[in-house]
Amino acid sequence: MNDTKEIYDLMKMFESNATKFFNVTSDFEKEDKSLWNKRRYYANGSVNNTFIAYMFGYSFGKTA
Repeated sequence: MNDTKEIYDLMKMFESNATKFFNVTSDFEKEDKSLWNKRRYYANGSVNNTFIAYMFGYSFGKTA
């Protein structure tokens, strides 16, 4: 899913929802795309971990 329109749309949706529903600051600085394969999407570790959980929920929703 890395480097697809789907991941960019998911990141945009996450960033718009994160400050409303999660205890996440607005620090959405992205890591270099070469690190995305290692599940490092955001430079802030807390934001990154929350995004990974968000991705799992998104993936589960697609399969249900």
